Amino acid sequence: MDLFGSTDWLNIGDINVNNPWFNISTAGVINNLQTTKSSGLCSAEAASRLEHYGENALKEAPMKLCGYCI
Repeated sequence: MDLFGSTDWLNIGDINVNNPWFNISTAGVINNLQTTKSSGLCSAEAASRLEHYGENALKEAPMKLCGYCI
């Protein structure tokens, strides 16, 4: 576990979780995610990853009232 919680979700290929994601080159990201820069994922692979990982969306933030979370 790190500052951002569990890294279990980051078990893709040979990604080194000890190397922060923002230090990975564009070519490294493309290689690690097994995709291409020009065409991205095929429809079948995109559907498979959506089913496995879920939508790429942020959770809704809690409502704030007068500066306090409720």
